[in-house]
Amino acid sequence: MLLLALAVTSLFYFYIIENVGSAEQKILDVPTPSVGELHIAQLQWQRLKAAIAENREETIEFMGADMNALVAQEIEFAKARGRVRFAIADSSMTIELSTPMHWMPPGFKPRWVQTAWRFILDYKYEQFSFEILEMRTNGRKTPDWLLAPFTTWFKSMVKKRFRDDFQKKPATALGWKHIKSIVIDHDRFIVTTQKI
Repeated sequence: MLLLALAVTSLFYFYIIENVGSAEQKILDVPTPSVGELHIAQLQWQRLKAAIAENREETIEFMGADMNALVAQEIEFAKARGRVRFAIADSSMTIELSTPMHWMPPGFKPRWVQTAWRFILDYKYEQFSFEILEMRTNGRKTPDWLLAPFTTWFKSMVKKRFRDDFQKKPATALGWKHIKSIVIDHDRFIVTTQKI
């Protein structure tokens, strides 16, 4: 019985590798921002960093185009270039990711997975509340029967990692203490800092 279970698990594992991943990375292009669009995005990013550094309360709003402009042009986000794309609408955010599969068995060629996550988010006073509304992998929608348990697992993992970072990384914890709230409202990602 144990051998049968191991055989089925192994077959499923290799099926996932072959059917979910792809041999080529998909580059996630974003429209090249105009000088004005890039200036607005950089200004918002500098305002957020300054509010945290100067320990003051301020509300900063980003649109999806602002976030894409920062990824496309700012050196701080160079590692994400071509791997992430943002969209915000109807008070939800969609993040598209093109990432390597890190759990490949030895001897397999590297493979990439493209996912898109649409979610709602509310963060207040060090507490996250979010819900994954839809997830796509390589263009295929994740069925609801799989999305519900995955969402439960993912939320618990994110909360655990967040708590661990607070305990083990003082600089990270201090940065988050400056964030009073984060909310996605209509087509805006809104961050409010606080004085501590």
